[in-house]
Amino acid sequence: MSDTIKGKLNEGYASEIRKGFEYRCIFTLIDGYRLMKKAGEYNPAWEEESITANLIKHMKRSPCSSDWKLDIIPEFPVYSKEIYDGSIKPREAPVIDVRIMNWNSAEILEYFIEAKNLVENDWIKPDGSKMKSSKLRARYIDTGIDNFTKKRYPPGCLVGYVLAGHIDNIIKGINKLLKSTRRNRPQEIITKKEPVNGHPYCYISKHPGENGTFLSLNHIFLKF
Repeated sequence: MSDTIKGKLNEGYASEIRKGFEYRCIFTLIDGYRLMKKAGEYNPAWEEESITANLIKHMKRSPCSSDWKLDIIPEFPVYSKEIYDGSIKPREAPVIDVRIMNWNSAEILEYFIEAKNLVENDWIKPDGSKMKSSKLRARYIDTGIDNFTKKRYPPGCLVGYVLAGHIDNIIKGINKLLKSTRRNRPQEIITKKEPVNGHPYCYISKHPGENGTFLSLNHIFLKF
């Protein structure tokens, strides 16, 4: 067998390992969400970070976390080569909401989760503060999707915390913004549905990358 063929086989095997790890991370995320909902330890009026903190707590309590040897860490700074060469200060590094790492493998695997609050229509919280739906949809794209596609964040998925309204309508709103004249990115809309762990609101979008390649990005929508 030639070295070229061996290289392709090894690359294919590594890709399957990474896909399997990604699936386990999303599976555990959904399991933690269900445990969180069952325990009633959430409030749609909470700040994004409070929801994430409780979600992580229940992800760690999931049997999946121990069975698959997953280490789950919140608020993880993403260091670039500019951080390491001293041209950018570490405190200026982007921070992603969750990092998941395996701790029982010859190869270290990491997966990252970024969460965003979403509402279908403008919503006033019990404390009187207002959540503007259009602003949250734009933020989902600008500091969610684009941070992954521009490689500011390492490979991972986006989680939409749906605090008010219907998931289907919120996705339509995000897609409408992507297709708008201002953005003109219809090829990047959220369309392909791929349920994980019995959760129906798992989707994939595709985004143009380098040299004719495409980035597939997972979107998981959780209703609170």
